[in-house]
Amino acid sequence: MSAIARVLVDSSLPQLDRLLDYRVPDGFEVAPGVRVSVPLRSAGRRADGFVVELADQQAFPGPLSDLAAVVSPVPVLRPEVWRLARAVADRAAGSASDVLRHAIPTRQVRVEKAWLARGEEPAAPAIAAPGLPEYPDDLVRALAAHERLALRVPTGVERIGDAWAGRWASVLARLAARTVAAGESAIVVLPDYRDEDQFAAALAPLVPASARVRWDAALSNPERYRGLLRAMEAAPAVVFGTRGRSTRRPPGSGSSWSGTTATRCSASRSRRTCTRGMRP
Repeated sequence: MSAIARVLVDSSLPQLDRLLDYRVPDGFEVAPGVRVSVPLRSAGRRADGFVVELADQQAFPGPLSDLAAVVSPVPVLRPEVWRLARAVADRAAGSASDVLRHAIPTRQVRVEKAWLARGEEPAAPAIAAPGLPEYPDDLVRALAAHERLALRVPTGVERIGDAWAGRWASVLARLAARTVAAGESAIVVLPDYRDEDQFAAALAPLVPASARVRWDAALSNPERYRGLLRAMEAAPAVVFGTRGRSTRRPPGSGSSWSGTTATRCSASRSRRTCTRGMRP
């Protein structure tokens, strides 16, 4: 096992906006992304932080302090999120810790214990891929090839169960459901809570609740942390929320628009994103 942990301390102080080397004591189970507690050299204080990487050799030439404790075994800081947080902080002349505070919810002990005690991860939900009759077959092939698309969506509203939703919401919901049916997760970014409610109404008949993750500022801390843990699972899901949250997502995960109604979709190998907004 690697003997050195490189830790980002949760602090807004600019002198701590870098990775610090700590020795991993014997018996500690440490992995990149987990939360740890580390000693600081000032007044014997401790601080929490994230293990960003493990190494066999230290970068700091002097003697190293030991990790104080492993706060949580769950690797909530994913490598791609760390790279994005670092890039955003460097571009905005801020600290990576400040960015990560927005990207990763506060740890909720009860929620985390229940998640760890769930046993084996649930199987991928069985979802039928809904049709897209208003679009040519080229769209389906482009989605399967993870191409970046801009779609003009129908105007008007339609009744879905007991709610009314714009037809744009129906298109986005079917695109997201097709993504999950293909075994991948989808991220859908929406302008505000009204659009979020319409999309949720359109998605509910297509995707089971276990595969829907709502992500916005109106949620309580336990709900947000539960959503983060669900999104980390291997089983595909639709993660959707307002565009205020999309700024904490990896590059290519959404766009903002203004003007006539349009839908923009983009994808990586494992995630596909559709943003409903206004085209100029």
